[in-house]
This record gives sequence, structure tokens and C-alpha cells, in this order.
Amino acid sequence: MLESTGRPSSPLAASNPSQWKRHPDHYMPDGSIVLLADDTIFRVYGGLLSKYSEVFSGMLSLSSHQPPHAETYDGCPLVHLSDRQEDLAYFLSAIMDIK
Repeated sequence: MLESTGRPSSPLAASNPSQWKRHPDHYMPDGSIVLLADDTIFRVYGGLLSKYSEVFSGMLSLSSHQPPHAETYDGCPLVHLSDRQEDLAYFLSAIMDIK
């Protein structure tokens, strides 16, 4: 259940993959990275994130150095974010020019 802030009412929701939901506009079947914000997963293109965000650029430049036991989802690296899912959706819509 979500609080009025849009955050999962329990931290366990964000840590339980069975409670995650795919974002309807930002879950690309051929995306290269999965982002988890609140209880929502986004599968997007790492190269596009790197182009528009220094933080993601730095993070993804280290992806070839990930340990073999690094967390993945749907065959892609999984990154847990502290951002609200609504904010991440706005950011992704802006860089992908989705109206």
C-alpha cells in the first residue's frame, strides 16, 4: 500500500520483487539497465542515461567492474534508487522526449 507521498508504506515492498510493478512507459524490453524507485521498476537504456546524467555516466562506466554476484533483474544490472518513482518517470520522459 502506498502512503500519500507515493512511497511504499513498508520498506519491505521495495525489497520484495514480487511487489514490484513495471512502469507502463519506461520498461523497454531491450533496455540495458533496470532502475528501482519506490516499488516501481524501469528498464531503460544505459547509454541514454549516461548522456544526460553525470551520476549515471560514472556509475555505468564502472559496470564492467561489477562482481559476478551483483544484483540483476530480467538479465540487466539492477540499481536501487532513493528517488521517488514519479520524479524518475519525469526525468526519463524528459530525456526520451516522451509526451
